[in-house]
Amino acid sequence: MSQSVDQPLKPIPESFYRGHKILVRPLQTDDLPGLYADPAVRQAHLAYRPWQGCAPADLPQMRERLELLAQIQPALEIEALVLHQPSGTPLGLLCLSSMDALNRKAELSVAFFRAPGSRPTLEALHWVLETTLSPSSPIGLRKLVFYVQPGNTRATRLLQRLGIPLEARLLEELLPPGGQGPAIDLLRYAILQKQWQTSPARHELARLAPLRSPSAAAVSTPPD
Repeated sequence: MSQSVDQPLKPIPESFYRGHKILVRPLQTDDLPGLYADPAVRQAHLAYRPWQGCAPADLPQMRERLELLAQIQPALEIEALVLHQPSGTPLGLLCLSSMDALNRKAELSVAFFRAPGSRPTLEALHWVLETTLSPSSPIGLRKLVFYVQPGNTRATRLLQRLGIPLEARLLEELLPPGGQGPAIDLLRYAILQKQWQTSPARHELARLAPLRSPSAAAVSTPPD
């Protein structure tokens, strides 16, 4: 039977990942107040979902969205919190969205508000890229897309370091918050599964931030 265009992709298992220096788990509504009380998180949020046009975090709206997404199974969007281990300090957010089962592609948003470029954050990037672009993974995407605002040089340098090509510049794609001021361009980066499998950046990540084996990395649910 053929898949319909709105059929969700198979989601990442609920026990996301426990790595050498990180824990990746679902973002919960109870995380939001403490997380977004941190100025560094609020600043990182401005570039986290660039199609929002640098809008500040709206916690009631975010809570409502997370509650709605939690009711949809299989998941249509997956948002995760990256924590340093063993300290439990939040390091960043990952979000897989716009899942297109028919064409086997999705969009990835990334925001690291602590220790960007460190081994823990590189391990998180390595994990999410392998989870989404590996043929043997539960998701196994054919294509992964990233959107970045042109002024976000940290993000563009990271994507270049990961060997992810610039695909297009979308002119005047967004209106600024409040609709006042010039329209905002977006840069669209994308990588195919076959490109990632042979990418030198993949081998470099494996050297710098190796992943734990699936059996060791699985996050078990503690007993009641």
